[in-house]
Amino acid sequence: MSRGTAIIRAELPDYQETLRVPFETHLDARDLVLRSLVLTADRTVFAYGFDHSIVCRKTGDLDVIWTRQVAPELPYGIGRLAISADGARVAAAAIDMTFLEKQEQFYVEVYEGQDGATIARLPVNGYQALALSPIGDLLAIGTRVPDTRTRDILLGLEVYEVKTGG
Repeated sequence: MSRGTAIIRAELPDYQETLRVPFETHLDARDLVLRSLVLTADRTVFAYGFDHSIVCRKTGDLDVIWTRQVAPELPYGIGRLAISADGARVAAAAIDMTFLEKQEQFYVEVYEGQDGATIARLPVNGYQALALSPIGDLLAIGTRVPDTRTRDILLGLEVYEVKTGG
């Protein structure tokens, strides 16, 4: 296996490799650049995103729980991921950044942690920052808003109910 094509589980403090599995190159990934990696609070599940793909795995045996192709209509694909503390939900920020980093199209989708089924799609830009509440019922996104008076950039936080989008 060549470098960069495997996921390795290792134990601290000496980083002793305990498990190695192939990376998902079959998922139609164009650039294989890892854009986001999230881990549950109990460290039993992790999810990562690259290009237009999300993969959710168990940490113990690195088995794939589910994979998902996301945002085929947006050239950039995945921007950020978030996972609830228990892994019951995963959120992905999809964004089009093809026009000189100008964010023209975007949304956040929230998925069921057990099988990757879509729970909600919110028309919000989660590229700056994205988080799910511990049980996954609330979605928080970080924003950057230009202050027209001072020409500074203000940082903000918006919180949405996943089920209603409100």
